[in-house]
Amino acid sequence: MLTLTRIHHSLVVVALALAATACIPQASAGTKEADKQEFCANKADIYLTDFSIEACSFLIVSGDRTPKDLAVIFSYRCKEYLADKKFDRALRDCNEAIWLDVNLLPAYQIRGLVYEQARQYQRAVADFAQVIAQQPASASAWEGLCRNELSLDHIRLAISACSESLRLRPGDATTYVTRGLAYLMSSALDEAIADFDTALRANPALPAALYGRGIAKLNRHDSENGEADIAAAKLLQGDIAKQLADRQRLKASRGSMASTIPGFDEMN
Repeated sequence: MLTLTRIHHSLVVVALALAATACIPQASAGTKEADKQEFCANKADIYLTDFSIEACSFLIVSGDRTPKDLAVIFSYRCKEYLADKKFDRALRDCNEAIWLDVNLLPAYQIRGLVYEQARQYQRAVADFAQVIAQQPASASAWEGLCRNELSLDHIRLAISACSESLRLRPGDATTYVTRGLAYLMSSALDEAIADFDTALRANPALPAALYGRGIAKLNRHDSENGEADIAAAKLLQGDIAKQLADRQRLKASRGSMASTIPGFDEMN
């Protein structure tokens, strides 16, 4: 019964892939196999997503490929659908890749990003943890774990995960920003400002670092510099306040720490 189910599942996948390749230009069909592989993988992100998706779709239905080879192609197409913000299609492809090869770590990594974009943070945590379990030296998986633990208000876990990511990949500005936000959420203002400062030395145009530092300064009663940082952040990214309010529930305020950081009363 299981074998019949798998056969039926594979036939459905092939049928869907054939439908997806119906509009592939003839020029693409005549491209060399090695070139199609390159277009599909798009490792340097130099090809348009639609072009890479077409190449992957063609590869899925052409040739006699092993399940593991197909899994890699599905993971590539998942990445392109994610870049194109087609999250449902990305999730289907990553699920298919993992079904074909349960040990394909890049598929878990990409699916974690898909879940993160869909705000399914607990599922994202599970996928990044799966990568870490088999590849503990993956700095990007630790940083992904940090971001999503932070979104779940698991502050200590977020700080720990970001610290491990920074140990593996020192100087990464994005990770410093994420850990800075976690420190800010835990009311560790000095540590938060230090991380934001480090990130901004590497890249002065990081709106989340400026906005987070601005909030930290406001809560240290440094209104002038805090408001300057927040204004600079908004010039770089007009919706930065909404973005951080939606995901981390951070809000700029002249009031007490409790008015800007959720759970402050419970943490102190």
